[in-house]
Amino acid sequence: MKKEAKTNFQKLILAILLSIIFTFGGFFLMFTTMVVLNDFFEGFLQDPWYVHYSQYQQYKQNYDDIVAFLVPIGYLCFIMTLLLILLGLILKRYHISLFGAYILYLPLFGAFSFAMSAVFAGIGVIQIIWLPFFHFAPDFLNAGAIILFPLYLQRSGVFEEIPLAPSLIGALLGVTLLLMVLSIFLGLFIFVFGVITWLYGKFQGKAVIDFWIYRFSRHPQYLGLILFNYGLLLFPLFFPFLTVPFPTLPWVLLTLIIIGMAITEENTLLRECTEEYTHWRTRTPFLIPLPKGIISVILWPTRLLLRKEWPERNKEILVILLFYGLLLISLSLPLFPFMDWNY
Repeated sequence: MKKEAKTNFQKLILAILLSIIFTFGGFFLMFTTMVVLNDFFEGFLQDPWYVHYSQYQQYKQNYDDIVAFLVPIGYLCFIMTLLLILLGLILKRYHISLFGAYILYLPLFGAFSFAMSAVFAGIGVIQIIWLPFFHFAPDFLNAGAIILFPLYLQRSGVFEEIPLAPSLIGALLGVTLLLMVLSIFLGLFIFVFGVITWLYGKFQGKAVIDFWIYRFSRHPQYLGLILFNYGLLLFPLFFPFLTVPFPTLPWVLLTLIIIGMAITEENTLLRECTEEYTHWRTRTPFLIPLPKGIISVILWPTRLLLRKEWPERNKEILVILLFYGLLLISLSLPLFPFMDWNY
């Protein structure tokens, strides 16, 4: 018995170490990838966003010419990224689509790294993928802005005539700041704990991981990624010196693809249909533990469109993701007048 306990403890320590190496190694790779990409492209392209103060006047005079040169390149990069996402969907290689979504998200991840440390300041030229929309269709990148509703209330000016306006605005800003901190640290914790749980279960030879955090979420790693990236979306808003914009569309697209991947993975496991997996799945929430009433409201569109609560085929998954994506965009339309991020 003592030997078994010692062996399990060793497996747990190994799972923790591997999880930390995997998680923080992955984030470090993301940071350094931006720096390498930015340095590489700066060898061919001029960066109109981040320049040394001694060159500012020269760049200011040539800004329009530099941007005009970069716009068609930006269009090409954006179209190629969309084609990469579509290719993954067509070939049913959803990790390819996720990779494309992360390419769109890379500049916003760069804004976080730029604000955190000049060591990871590779953010300038990689914004080129959004450049066409900064100048010609900025509202397109604001699709899904309803997810930042407290911040837009604070910026909209609706409280300006109220005597307690400064207190209300300060409270909204405080809520947004708290939401950012919770999202980043809670998302990181859930992701790491999810990886530890999964590795420890596999080391013990379990076919279905049904303990610890997997009792509350069937996809804790995906949930951690969604929360962490949401925190990154909020983070640059507290650094007004940043000229990088804060579009919500990349986060919405990334989240929808992650959810689509999770549904597809479950459908694959359901076809194998082990009794243990089916029992665990019926009692464990998909992503977040929520009251049944809220879950019923969230799933109402799925029941309406598919006559069932769970999409089983790839076409059904695509229909549901498109519906929820369009719903977020529709709810965001009233907020467009308050979205001047100084593009």
